[in-house]
Amino acid sequence: MIEKKVDKRIENEYFRARQKRKKSARRFNGVLVIAITAIIVTVFSGMTISLKAKDRAKTKELTVKQEELQAEQDRTQELEKLRVHVQSKQYIEEEAKKMGYAYPNQIVFKPESDN
Repeated sequence: MIEKKVDKRIENEYFRARQKRKKSARRFNGVLVIAITAIIVTVFSGMTISLKAKDRAKTKELTVKQEELQAEQDRTQELEKLRVHVQSKQYIEEEAKKMGYAYPNQIVFKPESDN
């Protein structure tokens, strides 16, 4: 009978110790899950912040490039207008007059010098 009581007591102590280990293991697992979750959240937050910064930089760069493109398109239009003007008869006549040319049947009057 005493042996049975001792055996029961040993079994109860073993059972309690086993449950205590399980409870401790569950706590450790819970803390581990929380720690891993916190690490993952921190990493993703950092990545999100980094990506937002890159996005802002790329947006700024895109805006600058669009402004440069618009400026170049405006310049292209101005050059096209100048090309058309330079090929016109009026421009050719103006430039010829500056160089002293005249039409064959045209009389050119030059101002007298004050000397």
